[in-house]
Amino acid sequence: MAYATQASVESALGRSLTTSEAAGLDALLAAVDAFINNRIGTSFETPAEATRYYDVERSRMVDVDPFVVAEDKPLRVFYVDADENPVGSDVDTSDYEARPRNETVKTWLQRRSGYWGSGCPSNVTNLAVKAFFGRGDAPADIQYAASWLAAQSISAQLGMSLSVKSESIEGYSRTFADMTKDNVQITAIFDNYNEVLIG
Repeated sequence: MAYATQASVESALGRSLTTSEAAGLDALLAAVDAFINNRIGTSFETPAEATRYYDVERSRMVDVDPFVVAEDKPLRVFYVDADENPVGSDVDTSDYEARPRNETVKTWLQRRSGYWGSGCPSNVTNLAVKAFFGRGDAPADIQYAASWLAAQSISAQLGMSLSVKSESIEGYSRTFADMTKDNVQITAIFDNYNEVLIG
């Protein structure tokens, strides 16, 4: 499902879409979603249960694809061999924690003590995680950004802009920088989703 809807795009435009604009809206929204996903480095989708495999390394933490933790969305962690057959029993839930804390969406698993893979049989090749992968529905700020970008694209095709370019008051006038490409508010939304790596 796209981050924006026809109604939200029309709200951003301040008018109804024409027949031709509505006909191309699905393709436009798909392009806007792809742009946002690329810009923030992640995507939002309804969580779906799957099993994904991660290399066993001598580390207390293992980065995993985002998954949702809830009572109706159980998490299972176990080791597998090269053919993805389970080896031994599941990793005891008291031996690890899904992180970050206080967040519904988890992105790594951390051992409480010891290392992932320590004490495992020699035929273990991967850590298997069975969970509901996905970040869930897009938050309100991402939906707003998608609606604005789609509306901006439609306006640009008509030679218009959603941004103020100039103003004139009682003989005084000024021209602003063109913000059709880099809206400060939209950029700030995207910046909230970018991780700052300190090295």
